[in-house]
Amino acid sequence: PNEVIEMVADHFGLKANLLKGKKRTKNLADARHLAMFLLRVDEEISLQEVGRIMGGRDHTTVMHAVEKVKNLAATLEKWQREVEALRKRVFGGLVG
Repeated sequence: PNEVIEMVADHFGLKANLLKGKKRTKNLADARHLAMFLLRVDEEISLQEVGRIMGGRDHTTVMHAVEKVKNLAATLEKWQREVEALRKRVFGGLVG
């Protein structure tokens, strides 16, 4: 999980510890949501565990992030490209 978080943070030019923090700027929130999505959907980590890994967030926060990324990736090409680029970077394109 930490490797996924580090790669997502690097992709967005952020420090990994920021993804686990409290700040909610748009760029940071988007990166955090994408990290939660990858951990939950591709790594198949439980909602509770993803929340714990991501700074002690509630499982409903993780659910919201996963649904948000799914919906945005299904409707916006920009988000679909982000998800594909991150999957390729993190998993070598083996998932999805």
